[in-house]
Amino acid sequence: MRFSIKESLRTIWFWFKTNWNKEHLKVVWEALSGQPYDHSYYTELEIAKLEEMIAYHKKSRIIEESERKHIIFWMEKAKRMLEIADDPIQLVEYDGHIEFEPVTVDTENGKEECYELKGEELKRRLKVYINTRNIDRFVYDEREKDFLLKFPEDLYARKAKHIYAEIWKRYLEEWWD
Repeated sequence: MRFSIKESLRTIWFWFKTNWNKEHLKVVWEALSGQPYDHSYYTELEIAKLEEMIAYHKKSRIIEESERKHIIFWMEKAKRMLEIADDPIQLVEYDGHIEFEPVTVDTENGKEECYELKGEELKRRLKVYINTRNIDRFVYDEREKDFLLKFPEDLYARKAKHIYAEIWKRYLEEWWD
């Protein structure tokens, strides 16, 4: 069998036509641009990989329609849970006006310029409802429980991590086989 450039190019073109999507570049970009010591590096990389797999399954016809929709649904749910767990602060809105006023403070090294918070108190408002009645499923320490009741967005992130882990355990074999 002889080597044919035309046949090789046709094979490469077929691969790009059936498998390539722009999310491939996003995964590579996340892997190269992130810092491995950053706590959100692996989360961002996994979100990028899930986006790539979602795009692949939407385009691919390798499995039947109903099963493909099922897989896409759970991948999108897992991606959303990772996004919530990675940045729970996005769930909080603050109302009020604040100002920073320059203040001089005496320190061991002399006088130092600092800023003091002036203005009315900020009011925290959550964008979503967070069920705190089942907090015992996620927290065992009373001090930590008090903290999570005061800042429920962290409890929401913990619940999102738990749901993501359950999705991962259930569908890992389907997605990565």
